[in-house]
Amino acid sequence: MLARANRDYLADVTNIVLAAGQPVVLAGDLNASLWSPAVRPLLDAGLVRLSSLGITFTWPVGMLPLAIQIDHVLVKGVAAGRFRVLDVVGSDHFPVRADLVIPRIAR
Repeated sequence: MLARANRDYLADVTNIVLAAGQPVVLAGDLNASLWSPAVRPLLDAGLVRLSSLGITFTWPVGMLPLAIQIDHVLVKGVAAGRFRVLDVVGSDHFPVRADLVIPRIAR
């Protein structure tokens, strides 16, 4: 049931991305790995994953044999810079950092 709710939520986010008409940054805990079918519509909508060198994982802290990356930074129309996973700060997720170049939008 929760997996379906997450799939539906990400489908709604995909519709927002498609309607945006301007650069998009989507960052956070998607509760899904990039190979999850729930994330595929976001990638099909033109969002690009920022990646780091090597394999990264963001959850769960303290259980590294089970760790996967479910926290992501996806962009569309934004120059992607460096992405990295940071040290533990007290959450059950590792924080991530993404350096981006946001284009100026004419008004």
